[in-house]
Amino acid sequence: MIPAYRVLLVVPNATVQTNGGLGRPLSGGAANVTVPIVAPGTLFGDRLQQLDLRIGKIVRLPRGVRLAANVDVFNALNGHAVLTEQASYSLTNAALWRSPQLVQQARLVKLTFVMNF
Repeated sequence: MIPAYRVLLVVPNATVQTNGGLGRPLSGGAANVTVPIVAPGTLFGDRLQQLDLRIGKIVRLPRGVRLAANVDVFNALNGHAVLTEQASYSLTNAALWRSPQLVQQARLVKLTFVMNF
């Protein structure tokens, strides 16, 4: 899954009126307008690549007792794709644009033991 970015610029009403914009207030008494500054479907993020592994062993013991042991490794290759980013672009603080909000989970190992008797 490759997320497509939506880059939005929030322009306040005062800027629309004065800086060569409309020369009038926004209709409906709106305080600001949101403008897309990158065409949809042209800017994409990291590809999510995750490898999960499971190794298991079943051991049969006397009197019908069965023991199952599993080792699960999630994100075995330790990928670090950015899943969501800041989409709003600000003229006053452009450094916040594309700052990561959610990244891929780190490598995780889980041990499971199940005994049936």
